[in-house]
Amino acid sequence: MVGWTGAPSFTEDAYQEVYNFTGGVPRKVNTFCDRLLLFGYLEELKDFTAETVKAVVEEVKREQPQIDKSKVANAQTAAMLAPSSAAYIEGGVSADLEGRLQLLESNMAALKKTVKKEKALLRKAILINLEMAADDEEDDD
Repeated sequence: MVGWTGAPSFTEDAYQEVYNFTGGVPRKVNTFCDRLLLFGYLEELKDFTAETVKAVVEEVKREQPQIDKSKVANAQTAAMLAPSSAAYIEGGVSADLEGRLQLLESNMAALKKTVKKEKALLRKAILINLEMAADDEEDDD
């Protein structure tokens, strides 16, 4: 790679942990490694180990919504059925529709939480970058 000096470095077990979490799906690998490298930048890491990857995996998992799996199964079933096939409960509201709504609300809450955290990380990265630029200017003088 052009200009690469060997830093950051990844241990073999770090690669394995990335694969374990992403299943090797390129889009997931890219998204996760972006998060992993941001973590490394903010923590000023030069070497990534399995423990580092596991820490970021846990952080990502904490940000995912907790969903009632029984309602998700109902929502997925409802999505596959024709609207006329949905079973309606008392009051005329579909139980499957309720599950789908809960899923959407959970996903929206998780997205809001993630955006808030990402915004804080971005602010921190910008401040670090500004600090580094100021230090570089001082060194030039």
